[in-house]
Amino acid sequence: MNTFGSFFGTYIDCSNLPEPLLSGELKQIQINAKERSIKAEIALDALVKRQTLYDAEAQVEKCKQLRLSHVQISPKYSAALFNVKYYPELVIELKRHEATMNGILLDSTATLVQDTLTIELKHGGKRLLQSKHAGHVLSQLIQEEFGLNVQVSFTGRLEVDDSSSQYQEMQIHQAETVRRLELINKQEDYETSMEHQTTPHVIEVREGNTFYPSVLLETARPLYKSLPKSKPAPISSITPDIGSLTVWGEIFSIESRLTRDKQHKIFSINITDYTGSITLKIFENVPDSKPLEKLHNGVCVLVRGDVEYDKYDHEIVMRPRGMGTVKQLEVQDKAPAKRVELHMHTNMSQMDAVNSAADLITRAANWGHPAVAITDHGVVQAFPEAMNTAASLKKEGKPIKVIYGTEAYFVNDLVPAVIGDSDCPLNGEFISFDLETTGLSPKQERMTEIGAVRICDGRITERFDTFVNPEKPIPQKITGLTGITDNMVKDAPSEEEALKAFYQFCGEKAVLVAHNADFDTSFLRAAAKRHHMDFSYPYIDSIPMCRTMLTDIKNYKLDTVAKYLHLGNFNHHRACDDAEMLGQIFILLLQRLQEDTKAKTVKDINTSLASYHSKGGTKKMKSYHQIILVRNQTGLKNLYKLVSMAHLKYFYRNPRIPKSELIHYREGLLIGSACAAGELYHAVFEGKPWNQLLELADFYDYLEIQPVGNNQFMVRDGSVPNVETLQEFNRTIVKLGKALHKPVVATCDVHFMDPKDRDYRKILQTAQG
Repeated sequence: MNTFGSFFGTYIDCSNLPEPLLSGELKQIQINAKERSIKAEIALDALVKRQTLYDAEAQVEKCKQLRLSHVQISPKYSAALFNVKYYPELVIELKRHEATMNGILLDSTATLVQDTLTIELKHGGKRLLQSKHAGHVLSQLIQEEFGLNVQVSFTGRLEVDDSSSQYQEMQIHQAETVRRLELINKQEDYETSMEHQTTPHVIEVREGNTFYPSVLLETARPLYKSLPKSKPAPISSITPDIGSLTVWGEIFSIESRLTRDKQHKIFSINITDYTGSITLKIFENVPDSKPLEKLHNGVCVLVRGDVEYDKYDHEIVMRPRGMGTVKQLEVQDKAPAKRVELHMHTNMSQMDAVNSAADLITRAANWGHPAVAITDHGVVQAFPEAMNTAASLKKEGKPIKVIYGTEAYFVNDLVPAVIGDSDCPLNGEFISFDLETTGLSPKQERMTEIGAVRICDGRITERFDTFVNPEKPIPQKITGLTGITDNMVKDAPSEEEALKAFYQFCGEKAVLVAHNADFDTSFLRAAAKRHHMDFSYPYIDSIPMCRTMLTDIKNYKLDTVAKYLHLGNFNHHRACDDAEMLGQIFILLLQRLQEDTKAKTVKDINTSLASYHSKGGTKKMKSYHQIILVRNQTGLKNLYKLVSMAHLKYFYRNPRIPKSELIHYREGLLIGSACAAGELYHAVFEGKPWNQLLELADFYDYLEIQPVGNNQFMVRDGSVPNVETLQEFNRTIVKLGKALHKPVVATCDVHFMDPKDRDYRKILQTAQG
């Protein structure tokens, strides 16, 4: 018998799923190859919560091996298991497919008498439920899951009371954020106060509080017919049969035209409250339409009207019965000490930010910020707009300093291949090694395999290989990559035992060789520290050697280099095989190095590689983000030179700035360590030793930390285990700043101005894949 656990357990981690689901019999799987979707019918002996099924679906969808776009798990129960206690689970499933049911079924209860399920409504909405055929959908759901023919009826409060607090609560659940409706509900005595108050209120932005757009109802002024008196609902809550309601929106498009008889005018006004959008359709006598001609894009209106389907435009529209203008809530920064943002992107950052330099600088000036930096990705195109905006604001009595800069794609072309001191001759003894691990973080993850070969006089003479018990489960994606399973390592040597065996194989004076050595040595160093052992071996990173010596290769992955050098196939992502192949690659690189240069010993390698740089090897080096800010006119000129060279001389996928060029043109510039994609943050993440972190940080004029929310993608993708780890990374950078007496600044890495702009940026990012 195929069970859910036996079938899907090879693809997903089932440890968090309940036994009733795992032991459920897999009755049928429907596969849609074109849409890459599956529907699995599972016979279950006990009721399983809906959220558990959704979590299981999500796990299967995320499995890269299956490459599915949609997964549906359809539970099948015996009729004896059905009772009214299961009603909330049915509601969850109903809301999943029709979000507008959310508020209507809030607090509802159900009773079951024979074959009739009676649902008692608390907040009305029977008409909407009927329009969505909710009763039929529930009946069908019960029939599909339990094999029962149950009729569904509705009782209790059947109609919606627009003025009731329950109706407002329902609106919250449908679309609007709690914070926005709280702001609206705080305005008491609305009908009276809006006739007398004219000063726009502001709210204070402190401690991360942000708000979606909202309006101050007391600022409403009549425009067309009567001024709406009721509180607005989110546009996203509008349904075809909702009838009459009040909304607010900002105009983003307006059209008008005369009828053939020239007696009437037709207006089509598109508005949005950033939860949704709708078209206002008005047919009015020309004399009475004069007030509407004052409207233009950007004006906010408060509208009461009837929602209906427009047969001409084939969409839902609103026919206003009354309209007024209203002011949006103005967000201000009331902090006594104003900050200066030193990391901000405009819409000149390609496919990454949405707001113009003018909008961002104006907002900063309105908030009283004394200065703001422009740091677009690799470009300076926003500078003219920024300069003109600052000049205009100064005339308005809102002076603000623009700090010109860029977020560069920095490549360290001075990275040495050899780390540590050694006089070992190039025909001497080397240990080529590779590790397999449970993840990327040397502090949180563990080794699963160590493979190594000994190289003497240009030949591989001895081999070493051992599994390592990581004492934690190996993630499914890692097993898929390496082929190493929990069963393969459960009886393997412990980390300490494996490390001691590796050290014994290496001997005392070995020079280690690894491909991307910083990664492998960081795991060795972390393991050694945990077991009170030293790690003092000098080591060679083969990637800088490949990058410098093999300039006409598309990338420097181990298998790519092996193919380029015609070394044959191998079992990539197994430490023993990778170490063997790396040994062969290293032997060829040493032979070429000795033929092309005068290198004799390990300490000659770094200087000898410099002679290859003129062949263009720097273009394919790993790039990091780096902030460059202008201090003066000399710095501005040097920044222009660097950006020009990055595009014309060093462009490879991105405009890159080599460290050697940056040092040459550094006068008048300030260099910041940037974000999680920066060289310093990456080194902290890799767990590099303190002295190496100090050496890296010392190059920068200031160090940068950002809110943990900026880097929570690292938690989501499993790079780090939790938010506390991100906080520790920030603390480490602060400690580096104190140790080196360098300023540490908190930045936002701004890519959009208001929460409503976030969705636009998501569209840009999604378009890039």
